[in-house]
Parts: sequence; C-alpha cells; structure tokens
Amino acid sequence: MSSPRENSLPQQHEQQPYGEDYFLLGLRAVDALWELCDVPNPSTSEWSRWTESDHRALHGWFSVEEKAYAAIGGRPVSREQFDFVEGMLSQYRMALPFDEAEREWLWHAYDDAWGPDSIDMLRQQEARIISVGLQRVILGRDLVRRWWAWRRETEEYAGQGSLDIAREALREVIETVSPSLELPAPYLTLRGQNLG
Repeated sequence: MSSPRENSLPQQHEQQPYGEDYFLLGLRAVDALWELCDVPNPSTSEWSRWTESDHRALHGWFSVEEKAYAAIGGRPVSREQFDFVEGMLSQYRMALPFDEAEREWLWHAYDDAWGPDSIDMLRQQEARIISVGLQRVILGRDLVRRWWAWRRETEEYAGQGSLDIAREALREVIETVSPSLELPAPYLTLRGQNLG
C-alpha cells in the first residue's frame, strides 16, 4: 500500500542507486526515524502513558519491515549492495526491544490488528513461540510495554544506547538507498544536541 507521500513524489526516484523498491524503503525509514526522534518530553503527562507518537513509531517499524521485504523481492541489486543494506537492517533489528521470534510474531499480529485499535488488540494477544530452541509464551502487552520503555530509554533500556543504534542504522539506510531524501528535522535537531 503506497502512502499519499509516495504518490506525490516525482518519478526521479526510479533513478536512485538501488531502484524504486529500495527508494521506498528509504522513504519509510525517514518516517520511522522521524518517529523514533519524536519522543515525549519527560516533563509532560505524555511521558508516562502510551501516545499516538508511540503508535506511529511502532507503525514506522512495521512499514520499514514491509518495504524491506518488497525491496528484497524487487529489482535485483549486486551482492555487495544487498549485503550492505541487509547489514544495516540487521543492526536496526538487533537494537529493537524484541528478539527475532518476537519480531516475527509481532509482524504478523500487527498486520492482522491493523487499524485504530491495533495497539489494544496487540495487548490482548498471547502466543507460543520458539526462541533459542525453547518454547515460551509471549504476551502482547509485554511487547507493547517494552516498545514504550525502549522509546523513552527507561526501565531495562536506561543507559543501553540501543535507541541511538536504531536511529543511526535507519540514517545509514536512508543515505544509502535514498540519498536524495532529507533526514528528518527531529533527527537533525537531536543529533545537533548530542554533538553540541
């Protein structure tokens, strides 16, 4: 499904170094990076509750995964190009607050729960998965809570730096597959604060 933003882009994106499918991956990475930098202010009431921003950020992850699958199945690129992009996407995925089996389950559960009530629907689900050779039950409410804590770098994610790793991996994806796109303003502001 293409966004209105994708439909309004000039056709020059077909001339991108990796082709149209990878360009669209970069476009979704811009949106995801924007949302990962748009974290609620700790001094506001939004800090302590799930917000629309949290929902958009989780949707950003889903959209990046969706376009990554499309890019891999689209126009072939060189093995070197594929390995480079896949390496950056792997770095992004490893920084997320889910293991591989949890991400796989969440991908399907989020796709099935699509819509305005998707987060509430995810919270109510549970599933049995196999991870590192062990069967275990995962609870949607736990994954949603982890996403919330990870975005705010609180609880078990305080001081881990994994949110910054995810942001930088998305930046690299954007600059590689969609170099004509601008990095999102919240990212540039955050980066300027960290360098200053």
